[in-house]
Amino acid sequence: MKNALISSVLIILLFSCGPSTKITGSWNYESEPVHFKQIAIIGIGKNPDVRKTVEETFEDMLTAKGFNAIGGLEFLPPNASTETLTKEVLIEFLKLNKIDGVISISLLKKEDDRRYVQGVYYYVPQYDVPLTDYYGQMSNYVYAPGYYAGSEHYFLECSLFNFPEGKMLWSAQTLTSPFGSLQTTIDEYAKVVVNDLIKSGILLK
Repeated sequence: MKNALISSVLIILLFSCGPSTKITGSWNYESEPVHFKQIAIIGIGKNPDVRKTVEETFEDMLTAKGFNAIGGLEFLPPNASTETLTKEVLIEFLKLNKIDGVISISLLKKEDDRRYVQGVYYYVPQYDVPLTDYYGQMSNYVYAPGYYAGSEHYFLECSLFNFPEGKMLWSAQTLTSPFGSLQTTIDEYAKVVVNDLIKSGILLK
């Protein structure tokens, strides 16, 4: 009975905290579909490992759907960021690599509503225990340890521009509540965003 109770608590926690990405707003420029020869995926952030994972995940998904895409860190310096790379230098890198479309991904805001829930005792009576063995025992109680409830929430923006014109053709804002591994969260985020981009009809294979 104890194991069943603990398992039930774990199942409730797992299913109530699954990864989630929702589109909170989407916009696209009303124009004919555009065929890009090479789309650069550029994550705007300070953590190169996270950027690389985001860019590679988008690159893989777009490539699998028949588009030519390349992650920014494949042709930009490893420490490239808004602090270390000027707009003029970025443009030169884009020209050098014959980029004609750019997808930028940036963090708009981060919220954290996590809170600690204290552990509790669950009463599990043992009906076949005589009074002489029952009195004063704590064996009838199962302790469920404390845990953190709630989640971090990330508001992200992903936009598509043509290049060198620099005109925004599509943009989507999302709310992402991560759970599990970083790769799991990024996989779901990229899937939701790429599907919305393709649904917009702005990309032509």
